[in-house]
Amino acid sequence: MLRSSNWQKFDYKLYGLKAKIWGSEPKLIGDKLLVSGWWGIGRHLNYTGEILMYYTIAYCCGTGSILPYIVPLQLTIMLSHRAYRDDVKCAKKYGDLWKEYCQ
Repeated sequence: MLRSSNWQKFDYKLYGLKAKIWGSEPKLIGDKLLVSGWWGIGRHLNYTGEILMYYTIAYCCGTGSILPYIVPLQLTIMLSHRAYRDDVKCAKKYGDLWKEYCQ
């Protein structure tokens, strides 16, 4: 999810409408916001993928200690705050298009 969502965004930025996302042309809102692939399912799924990856590694260590869970917990807090900041920034940048994307 992490890598795939970032590649989809990268391909769209590089190739525009010629990019293929899950085998189809990219779908957009207002010719600016990508709503194909992972980006059509939800916002910030690249962050979700990264958080899941770290929790999976921590779970492999078992539940005998809190130490393996410190980094995933910190990452959850950090990326949640970053997602909030991204939402605020995008709301200013895209205006009504962002509101439509968030629905």
